[in-house]
Amino acid sequence: MKSVGSQYFEAIRRHFKRGKRQWLRTIHIVWAPDEEIGAIDGMAKFVKMPEFRELNLGFMLDEGLATEGSTYKVYYAERNPWWIEFTCEGSPGHGSKFIENTAGEKLQSIINSALTFREEQRLLLKNDPSKKLGDVITLNLTKVEGGVQVNVLPEKFTILIDIRLPPTTNFKEMDELIDSWCKKAGPGVTYKFLVKTEIPVMTPTTSDDPFWAAFEKSLQDE
Repeated sequence: MKSVGSQYFEAIRRHFKRGKRQWLRTIHIVWAPDEEIGAIDGMAKFVKMPEFRELNLGFMLDEGLATEGSTYKVYYAERNPWWIEFTCEGSPGHGSKFIENTAGEKLQSIINSALTFREEQRLLLKNDPSKKLGDVITLNLTKVEGGVQVNVLPEKFTILIDIRLPPTTNFKEMDELIDSWCKKAGPGVTYKFLVKTEIPVMTPTTSDDPFWAAFEKSLQDE
C-alpha cells in the first residue's frame, strides 16, 4: 500500500532529523510491482535472484494497512488469496428458442453457490463479536465475461472470483467445496487458479517469540 510505504519513509526521515542514523540491524525497504496480480513479475521473481539471497534477511514485515483512527494496528498474519476463473460451457443457439444445457444456467449456478457461501461468512462475522474480518473467508465476484450479441446464446461464460482465506482455514475442505459447486452446476464447468496460496502459519504474539518480544520491547521503551 503506497500510503503506508510513504509513512515508512517519513518515519525514517524523522529519525534522521533527530540524529538517529544507525540501527542495530540493516533495514531494507523494498518497493515491488504487481502486488495486486500476485507479484508474479515483482517479488516472486526477486526472491529467486542471487541479489535477494545476498541480503541475508532474518525477518520480513509486510506493510499492513493504514489506520482509520489514532490507534495503530499490528498485523501478525495474512489471509491467503485464491483468485479463481470459472468457465461455464453450454449449448449455443438463437435467442428466440428455449435452448437446453446453456452456459448461462451454469453460470447462475456457480454465482448462486459462491454468493450463498459469501453470505454465510458475512453473517458469521456479523453475529460473532469476537471475530474480526481476518477470521472469516471473504469472497467477491469481480468479473463476468461472455456473449457476442443480444440475440445469440453464447457457448461459454467465464467468471472471476476473489477469495481470501485465513491461515486457520482447512484448505482441502475449501478445495472440495469449490469442486462441489462445479459438479452441481453440471457438465462443462471447470475452474483454474490464477493465484493460490496456502500458508497456514501466523507470527506468534507471545513474549517467548524473539521477534515479537523485540517489537513489543521497542514500543515499551519508546
